[in-house]
Amino acid sequence: MASSVVRILVDTQTWSDQVDSSSEFHLLLPEEKSQVKRYYFAKDANMAMASMLVKRQVLATLFCTDPESVRLSVSENGRPYYPKEVSQDTIFDFNVSHYGGMVVFAGIWVSKNSSSSMLHQNKIGIDIVECKPLTDQPNWMDDFEFVFSREQWSRVLSYSDPLAAFFLFWACKEAVLKSLGLGLHGNPALVELQIPVFQDLVYGSKLCAFRAGTASYLENHFRIELHRKNIHGSIFFIAIAYPVDHDFTESDWLEVTSLSKDYLKQKITETFHYNL
Repeated sequence: MASSVVRILVDTQTWSDQVDSSSEFHLLLPEEKSQVKRYYFAKDANMAMASMLVKRQVLATLFCTDPESVRLSVSENGRPYYPKEVSQDTIFDFNVSHYGGMVVFAGIWVSKNSSSSMLHQNKIGIDIVECKPLTDQPNWMDDFEFVFSREQWSRVLSYSDPLAAFFLFWACKEAVLKSLGLGLHGNPALVELQIPVFQDLVYGSKLCAFRAGTASYLENHFRIELHRKNIHGSIFFIAIAYPVDHDFTESDWLEVTSLSKDYLKQKITETFHYNL
């Protein structure tokens, strides 16, 4: 039976530069406030704050508890998770990514007894990127050639919009590595992708592909979901990597600009009530 995917995008670009006076800041736990205050730039502090809040508010809503009581654990490789089980063999796995003022959250119910569990694949990974040069140098992409296989790098350069191809590849690779909990410790060049609609996403003839294709990393295999979004005049790509044996429903993103008290809970209930 297909399960619901909780997909949430939080737009923090319009949040106040006075971070510690915002309504969201006052919802943070004491230790979270200390972490947020360490950020030098307000935009980074706001994204960190949104990441903290969206995780606790989603979990509190799904598990019928207060956000203040939600305490996350961290795996050995630094991946946050919620230790509470909904049943003896079912957990809610989630992942978060942020870039360019956007914070994205994706979560699924997964069985600990799924066939992919043997390879530690019963996790979800998400990444968001903005199609914007990382530096002012004209050949800056050359510094990241190591991220790609030789064939992938040739494909990036073959497009009339190599910037979009670069970041779409990047998002897919990061989502896969985050699904495995590897992050920067993995080798992105070893992530193989089979995405038939890749060109459509690069050029914008397709904006959404829930079943865009597949990916592999060593002996691990994944389904890939892709989205192309135009937000405040910028192009963002979002990639989600799923367990290969996970059957999920196609549903819209819940897009919000506020995480004030009870707002997200209300929106989650309205959007996902009949699917969870």
